Amino acid sequence: MTKIILAFETSTSVCSAAIWGEGEVMASEQESIGYGHASSLFSFVKNVSQKARVPLEYINHVAVTRGPGSFTGVRVGLAAARGFSLAGNLPILGMTTFDLLAYTAKKQMMEDHAKIVVMDTKRGDLYTAFYDIGQDLPSHTQITKPEDLQAHVEPYKKSYTPIHIIGDGAAKLQTDYKWPMNVEFLPIFPNASDLAIAAAHFHETPSYPFSSDPLYLRPPKVYE
Repeated sequence: MTKIILAFETSTSVCSAAIWGEGEVMASEQESIGYGHASSLFSFVKNVSQKARVPLEYINHVAVTRGPGSFTGVRVGLAAARGFSLAGNLPILGMTTFDLLAYTAKKQMMEDHAKIVVMDTKRGDLYTAFYDIGQDLPSHTQITKPEDLQAHVEPYKKSYTPIHIIGDGAAKLQTDYKWPMNVEFLPIFPNASDLAIAAAHFHETPSYPFSSDPLYLRPPKVYE
């Protein structure tokens, strides 16, 4: 059976959906909407289904990010994934937003270096994940104050090992602080197209821990 993945990403202010099949993203749609993912997501899914000319009944996998990110956005995405899964008996390829961004950076930057993924929590700090060279899963995750992140870079400064700082929190870090020459920045948002590609890749790696459980690094607040 040909693998066809419906992917949607709702963990940040950008809502997106994509369909992957035959080794490529067949259609995608995204928009920066702030809040209100629930009211936009299903129209996005309908649109990408029409653009790709793939009826939804042909979908056989659902990919979704499971956090961290906006509490409401993460819940919307996971609830939608579970709905599609129940309706069509489809496996859920749930990835952390950290792993998605780390994999996207690895593909874009061509070389694999140590990585720190930073996501803006909108509360003055960062969701942070640390990836060693060659690793697809983080060594650890935490919530970090921007001014404290430089201490984590210090070992790489001393060894001259290149390190990438990735995610929507990277742009502010790049302009507000002075960094060693071996630090590179990639201020990217997660999106459904990259998620579909990453999910297809990791689906061929049996050891990757797909899950449909949300990942929170602090107690959720429902107004997010």
